[in-house]
Amino acid sequence: MLKTLVNRVMGTRFEREMKRLQPIVDEIKRHEERLSDVSEEDLKAQTPRFRELIHERTNELEEEIERIRDERRQSEDPVRREALTARLGEAEEELQETTEEVLDEILPEAFAVVREGAKRVLGQRHYEVQLVGGVILHSGSIAEMVTSM
Repeated sequence: MLKTLVNRVMGTRFEREMKRLQPIVDEIKRHEERLSDVSEEDLKAQTPRFRELIHERTNELEEEIERIRDERRQSEDPVRREALTARLGEAEEELQETTEEVLDEILPEAFAVVREGAKRVLGQRHYEVQLVGGVILHSGSIAEMVTSM
């Protein structure tokens, strides 16, 4: 009874998750509308553009990580190496977080590019439920999707 009351007030877990994901799906669809008019060359150019965005945001951290690794390899002082190892861990964690942030930012546009590409090449596009599944997988969760035979 309590569970039923809570579900009525707050919605089921599925309903809450769909409420969270629907704005992302809507943004994918907005990007797709914009991309429907671009040339094939411009559509193909999106992937290198995404890579460049990621590189711009992470390059400094990648260089710092490489510098720390080099310094750690060259250091003979165990205390210094331990401090560099700790700093390396922090920098790698920061790189991971930054990469995740930029991927989250470009996700709607990237999904729209894939959806538009599928429409052009295959003559069909991904269903909304497939977009939702992709967003869930991107977030590191498991998505179960029923397929029909």
